[in-house]
Amino acid sequence: MDTKDHYPYTNKLSIGVVDLTRIDLATEEDRSYNIDKWAKLFKAETWEDIKMIAKQDVFISKAGETYYEITANEHERQLAEGREDVLRRERARKRREVKLINDLAQSRQDLEQSQKDLADRDRRIETLEAQIAQLTGKPQ
Repeated sequence: MDTKDHYPYTNKLSIGVVDLTRIDLATEEDRSYNIDKWAKLFKAETWEDIKMIAKQDVFISKAGETYYEITANEHERQLAEGREDVLRRERARKRREVKLINDLAQSRQDLEQSQKDLADRDRRIETLEAQIAQLTGKPQ
Protein backbone atom coordinates (compact mmCIF):
# COMPACT_ATOMS: atom_id res chain seq x y z
CA MET A 1 0.00 0.00 0.00
CA ASP A 2 1.22 3.48 -0.80
CA THR A 3 2.12 5.10 2.52
CA LYS A 4 1.07 8.61 1.44
CA ASP A 5 -2.38 8.12 -0.04
CA HIS A 6 -3.01 4.55 1.20
CA TYR A 7 -3.70 3.32 -2.32
CA PRO A 8 -3.24 -0.48 -2.52
CA TYR A 9 -0.67 -1.77 -4.95
CA THR A 10 -1.46 -4.60 -7.32
CA ASN A 11 -0.20 -8.08 -6.64
CA LYS A 12 0.48 -8.54 -10.37
CA LEU A 13 3.93 -6.99 -10.05
CA SER A 14 6.83 -7.80 -7.84
CA ILE A 15 10.23 -6.26 -7.55
CA GLY A 16 13.28 -8.26 -6.65
CA VAL A 17 16.80 -7.11 -5.85
CA VAL A 18 19.83 -9.20 -6.72
CA ASP A 19 23.16 -8.57 -5.05
CA LEU A 20 25.58 -9.14 -7.92
CA THR A 21 28.47 -9.46 -5.50
CA ARG A 22 26.84 -12.51 -3.82
CA ILE A 23 25.74 -14.72 -6.71
CA ASP A 24 27.29 -17.61 -4.81
CA LEU A 25 24.44 -17.35 -2.27
CA ALA A 26 21.74 -18.13 -4.85
CA THR A 27 19.11 -20.53 -3.53
CA GLU A 28 17.65 -23.50 -5.40
CA GLU A 29 14.60 -21.34 -6.15
CA ASP A 30 16.87 -18.61 -7.57
CA ARG A 31 18.56 -21.21 -9.75
CA SER A 32 15.23 -22.63 -10.91
CA TYR A 33 14.29 -19.17 -12.22
CA ASN A 34 17.81 -18.68 -13.69
CA ILE A 35 18.35 -15.64 -11.49
CA ASP A 36 21.95 -16.72 -10.95
CA LYS A 37 22.52 -16.82 -14.74
CA TRP A 38 20.94 -13.41 -15.22
CA ALA A 39 23.09 -12.03 -12.41
CA LYS A 40 26.19 -13.48 -14.11
CA LEU A 41 25.13 -11.79 -17.35
CA PHE A 42 24.84 -8.41 -15.64
CA LYS A 43 28.14 -8.93 -13.86
CA ALA A 44 30.04 -10.05 -17.00
CA GLU A 45 33.03 -7.90 -17.85
CA THR A 46 33.93 -9.14 -21.34
CA TRP A 47 32.05 -10.13 -24.47
CA GLU A 48 33.52 -13.62 -24.13
CA ASP A 49 31.89 -13.95 -20.69
CA ILE A 50 28.56 -12.83 -22.13
CA LYS A 51 28.84 -15.33 -25.00
CA MET A 52 29.58 -18.18 -22.59
CA ILE A 53 26.59 -17.29 -20.40
CA ALA A 54 24.34 -16.75 -23.44
CA LYS A 55 24.99 -20.29 -24.72
CA GLN A 56 23.08 -21.65 -21.74
CA ASP A 57 19.72 -19.94 -22.35
CA VAL A 58 17.83 -18.56 -25.38
CA PHE A 59 16.43 -15.58 -23.46
CA ILE A 60 19.80 -14.68 -22.00
CA SER A 61 21.28 -15.04 -25.49
CA LYS A 62 18.72 -12.57 -26.88
CA ALA A 63 19.41 -10.17 -23.99
CA GLY A 64 23.15 -10.45 -24.66
CA GLU A 65 22.64 -9.70 -28.36
CA THR A 66 20.47 -6.69 -27.54
CA TYR A 67 23.03 -5.43 -25.03
CA TYR A 68 25.76 -5.86 -27.63
CA GLU A 69 23.76 -3.89 -30.23
CA ILE A 70 23.03 -1.09 -27.79
CA THR A 71 26.62 -0.78 -26.61
CA ALA A 72 28.01 -1.21 -30.13
CA ASN A 73 25.81 1.64 -31.32
CA GLU A 74 26.94 3.70 -28.34
CA HIS A 75 30.55 2.86 -29.12
CA GLU A 76 30.07 3.85 -32.76
CA ARG A 77 28.42 7.09 -31.65
CA GLN A 78 31.34 7.85 -29.35
CA LEU A 79 33.80 7.10 -32.16
CA ALA A 80 31.89 9.43 -34.49
CA GLU A 81 31.84 12.16 -31.84
CA GLY A 82 35.55 11.65 -31.29
CA ARG A 83 36.22 12.01 -35.01
CA GLU A 84 34.10 15.17 -35.11
CA ASP A 85 36.00 16.59 -32.12
CA VAL A 86 39.33 15.88 -33.82
CA LEU A 87 38.14 17.47 -37.07
CA ARG A 88 36.75 20.50 -35.21
CA ARG A 89 40.04 20.97 -33.34
CA GLU A 90 42.01 20.56 -36.57
CA ARG A 91 39.88 23.20 -38.32
CA ALA A 92 40.36 25.58 -35.37
CA ARG A 93 44.11 24.92 -35.39
CA LYS A 94 44.27 25.64 -39.13
CA ARG A 95 42.30 28.87 -38.66
CA ARG A 96 44.74 29.97 -35.94
CA GLU A 97 47.67 29.01 -38.15
CA VAL A 98 46.30 30.99 -41.11
CA LYS A 99 45.67 33.98 -38.84
CA LEU A 100 49.23 33.78 -37.47
CA ILE A 101 50.66 33.54 -41.01
CA ASN A 102 48.56 36.52 -42.11
CA ASP A 103 49.58 38.49 -39.01
CA LEU A 104 53.24 37.67 -39.67
CA ALA A 105 52.94 38.73 -43.31
CA GLN A 106 51.27 41.98 -42.24
CA SER A 107 54.00 42.59 -39.65
CA ARG A 108 56.67 42.06 -42.31
CA GLN A 109 54.92 44.51 -44.64
CA ASP A 110 54.66 47.03 -41.80
CA LEU A 111 58.37 46.55 -41.01
CA GLU A 112 59.36 47.00 -44.67
CA GLN A 113 57.23 50.16 -44.88
CA SER A 114 58.82 51.48 -41.67
CA GLN A 115 62.31 50.78 -43.07
CA LYS A 116 61.40 52.63 -46.30
CA ASP A 117 60.01 55.54 -44.29
CA LEU A 118 63.22 55.69 -42.20
CA ALA A 119 65.37 55.55 -45.34
CA ASP A 120 63.32 58.41 -46.85
CA ARG A 121 63.72 60.47 -43.65
CA ASP A 122 67.47 59.79 -43.61
CA ARG A 123 67.71 61.02 -47.23
CA ARG A 124 65.67 64.12 -46.41
CA ILE A 125 67.85 64.81 -43.37
CA GLU A 126 70.97 64.47 -45.51
CA THR A 127 69.46 66.79 -48.12
CA LEU A 128 68.50 69.36 -45.49
CA GLU A 129 71.93 69.13 -43.86
CA ALA A 130 73.54 69.70 -47.27
CA GLN A 131 71.28 72.71 -47.86
CA ILE A 132 72.12 74.13 -44.43
CA ALA A 133 75.81 73.61 -45.05
CA GLN A 134 75.51 75.45 -48.40
CA LEU A 135 73.62 78.32 -46.85
CA THR A 136 75.98 78.70 -43.91
CA GLY A 137 79.06 77.98 -45.91
CA LYS A 138 80.19 75.29 -43.53
CA PRO A 139 81.45 72.00 -44.88
CA GLN A 140 79.60 68.91 -43.86
